[in-house]
Order: sequence, then C-alpha cells, then structure tokens
Amino acid sequence: MPGFGIMNQLMQVDYLVILSAGLLLVAYFTFKSNDLAFGRVKTDLFVASYLLLNLILNMGATTVTDILRQAVVLYLTYFVPYFVISRLIKDKQSLKITFAAFMIACFPAALIGFFEAIKGWLMYSSLQSALKQYWSFGGYLSRDGALRATSSFGHSIAFGYTMTIALGMYLFVQNTIKQKMVRFAALGILMLGMIAPISRGPWVGAALLVTVYLYLGKNAISNILKLVMASMVVLAFTIALPFGDKIINLIPFVGKTDSQNLDY
Repeated sequence: MPGFGIMNQLMQVDYLVILSAGLLLVAYFTFKSNDLAFGRVKTDLFVASYLLLNLILNMGATTVTDILRQAVVLYLTYFVPYFVISRLIKDKQSLKITFAAFMIACFPAALIGFFEAIKGWLMYSSLQSALKQYWSFGGYLSRDGALRATSSFGHSIAFGYTMTIALGMYLFVQNTIKQKMVRFAALGILMLGMIAPISRGPWVGAALLVTVYLYLGKNAISNILKLVMASMVVLAFTIALPFGDKIINLIPFVGKTDSQNLDY
C-alpha cells in the first residue's frame, strides 16, 4: 500500500489484511460493553505475549516506523480475528457452525488442489503477472516428479495444514451430518485435498489427529486397532499397484524420496 510524506510505504496489505479489515473489524467495533473485555479470558495473555514477542524480536533489526507498521498488520491479522472469534463463539452449537463453515470453505480449495495435481498446473500462478501483485509464494514445487498443489494458499505446506485443520473440524461436526452419502463425500473431498499438496508434515499431523480423536472417543483401543488394520490393508493394496513403489516412497519415515527433509 503506497505511503505518503516521509513514509515510503504505509503498510503491507494482502488479502488477509483486507478480509480482516473488511469483515472482522466491523464486528470488533460493534461489540457491546457487556461482552468479555480483553484480558478476561485466560488465552488472552498468551496471544498478547506472542504479538509483543514478535515486535520485540524485530526491534533491533528495523526502524521505529516499520515496527509501527508491523504492529498494525499484527493487530489486523492476528489480534482482531482472535478477539472476534473468541467472543462470538459462546456455546457448542456456535462452535459447530464455525467449524462447519471453515470446513465447507475448504471444499473448493481441496477440489482445485486435486485438479492442479492431476493437470500439473497451478491455477493461481498466473494471477501475479495479471494483477501485477508479486509475493514470495506461488511457485511450482514437485516431489518425485509430481506437482505439489497449492490451490489458493501459495504453498503446498500451507495448503496441506489447512486441509488437516479442516479434517479435524470434520471429525467434530460429522455426527451432525444426517445423510451418510454427504458425510462420506465431505470426507472424500478433504482427503483429496490432503493428498494433492504431497506435504508429509500435514500427513503426519493428520495421522496424529485421527489417532488422538479415536483415543479420546468411545471404544478407544478397539477403534485404534481398526485404524491400524485398515492402514495395513491400504498399504498392502498400494504395494500391489503398478506405481505402488512411488507412493510408498512418499510416505514419511518409510519412503526414500526427499529423506533429507525428514532429517532436517
């Protein structure tokens, strides 16, 4: 965003800032006085400490005006979303609605990512030159000859972790979906989104997430054993495929593709 006077650049504006300022900032200023003020919730201290730490760590490497710019960006992209969401979600039902909204918003991204992986084409990569808005993400990455999809997230890892979060939210709201076909379709779309970026960190996170979910539920040991058996069946089926060795090589801690990344 262009600045004026002695400030060459007023602040960095991206779609996160625009969304926060255009949507959440309005809700932030409409809170009533009887709503929970900042500091009344235990997690407020952790959020404030995190934001202050970010500013303190950068103080020695930049100017005062730049610190002020960073503070505004942190305020819009971290503090405002946290404050609004933490105050608007007041019960389990509103939490389910929020999770469902996030999950549904991830469906198009998952399908776009899967399309990118199949076609070998990042759909959003040409927007940089078309809009003359360049950033450090959005480039082509591959793993073992396959394109790592990014959808609209700019990087395959960010895409993968978003799908992992959506999977966790799906597990929370799945029982509210009455139609089995819709439930399975939702899970299938998210799984396509998990596979498309070929990001092993999110895969490990998703595996741990599902394991913890089963462990905390009813019949924990039985469900975990079922998960292990199902995983073994899928693994055996994968090995039998003509291209099974390529898939096995992508599995974290098992395959050999980019094994140095795991060591790192």
